[in-house]
Amino acid sequence: MIYKKMFFPIGGGDELEQRLYGATLVAKFFNVKLEILKCESNPIRNIPKSLNLPQHMQKEIQNIMNHQVNSEHNDFLILLKKVAKELDVPVAYFYCEEDILSELICALGKLKKEDQIELLNTLKLEKL
Repeated sequence: MIYKKMFFPIGGGDELEQRLYGATLVAKFFNVKLEILKCESNPIRNIPKSLNLPQHMQKEIQNIMNHQVNSEHNDFLILLKKVAKELDVPVAYFYCEEDILSELICALGKLKKEDQIELLNTLKLEKL
């Protein structure tokens, strides 16, 4: 059986790194593309307007939440870099929605920097 797509929900929480690593192993075993969907919420939007919180409290809550979101984003990026290294793919691979682009990014990532630049210049010249 040839698998084209698999849905492997890993959730979040404290064991995210271990679950993401497990998903990586499954993707490697079946030789499939690993796509990661990360969802975030905006808790400040969920505060009922009926609370009528003073503006300074809303700003303080927003600052705290922004700090938390930025911290989580940075932690996730570090984790994503670990997974990319494990899979031997560039981090950009995970941000591709189209399979052909992800394959191109993987192929380009394996080239030497000089070859990447040469190919990019060639593509730019052909476009003109």
